[in-house]
Amino acid sequence: MITDTDFENALSDSNNQRIMSKVSCKYINSISYDELESEKLIVLWECLKTYDPRRKKKFTSFLYQKLDWRYKKIIREKRRQRSRAYENLGLKCFGDGHDLEQKIKSYTDGLPNHLTQVIIQYYLHNMTIEEIGNKNHYSRETARRLIKKALKKIRNRLSEN
Repeated sequence: MITDTDFENALSDSNNQRIMSKVSCKYINSISYDELESEKLIVLWECLKTYDPRRKKKFTSFLYQKLDWRYKKIIREKRRQRSRAYENLGLKCFGDGHDLEQKIKSYTDGLPNHLTQVIIQYYLHNMTIEEIGNKNHYSRETARRLIKKALKKIRNRLSEN
């Protein structure tokens, strides 16, 4: 069991600080500063809980690996979200998530509420089709059909303009 004191000691340890800063610097242009900082704390806590010194691996190496993996996962998720929009909505170019959000909201303007909701859940919240179905009390197949229907309406609207 990790206590707050254990966490504070690990957080103030200069070796851990150096390792976390080193990893974070690699991703400063890809992930927001606030997200980097919050993930550092989360990963440090998780490492304290799961580290096993019997494996003969230094804690700082373990921390480096876990933090690097977490940042890469965040970047992959952002890319996956953007590639979905590229493929299905035909977006030509956009920068950050805010641009994507504005585009999606403009495309869904005028759609029925339930169709807008599934598109936003799928593209902005990066939910799976099964998660969308569960959250909205649909079957997975119904959620898939609603997304397909919404995309068809959006594409038709875009081809008319």
